[in-house]
Amino acid sequence: MFKTYLAAHDMKGAASLERGGKKGILHIQAVVECTVPCTAEGETAFRAHFKSFCGITAGAKLTFKPFAAGQTISHMLGYLQKDEGQEHYRLVTYNVTVAELQEGKEHYNDINCNYGIGKVRITKRGFVDRIWAFWKANFSPFIVPQDVLLLFMCRSDQYSPCSTWCTSAPGRPLDYQVCCAMMMIAYRPMDTTLAQVRNLFWGWHLLPAAL
Repeated sequence: MFKTYLAAHDMKGAASLERGGKKGILHIQAVVECTVPCTAEGETAFRAHFKSFCGITAGAKLTFKPFAAGQTISHMLGYLQKDEGQEHYRLVTYNVTVAELQEGKEHYNDINCNYGIGKVRITKRGFVDRIWAFWKANFSPFIVPQDVLLLFMCRSDQYSPCSTWCTSAPGRPLDYQVCCAMMMIAYRPMDTTLAQVRNLFWGWHLLPAAL
């Protein structure tokens, strides 16, 4: 119905199914480019019209937030793709090009500076519990290697590795490869690679080549 709504009013927009918060609750996040007065009255009118057209029942939680001054649709297009590759991920678009989706990804990566804020920290203490919960919510009953699970966790933007993964014992220097992996995951979580995950969590680069 969301895509039908956009088509009926010739709007540009996108919506994705994602997991959010520490409980990983499934919900729909969407962005629409339209002309509506940025007032309480304008929001109320748009909300009522949207709910009526899409048949959204009473009791459903529906939150609207207008763009702030200087904001564009590009960042949200990137944000909506952050769960790409996960089982629950669905993306619906209308009047949005492939180039705009890619630009949104790049824009989101460039300006996202909330590393660790609002995310579940991956620590050594709760390592297995975190991975198990993520697997259970997204991939069960299929067996998935733990490094692949961590790859999806980092890319989801719901989890962030704690900085203790790249710290050394007192008096010892930091491991350059581990620190690089940590910073690249922080810079661009959606572009996290398997090599970065292996280097950060297991020191893969230190293992014998035969392994």
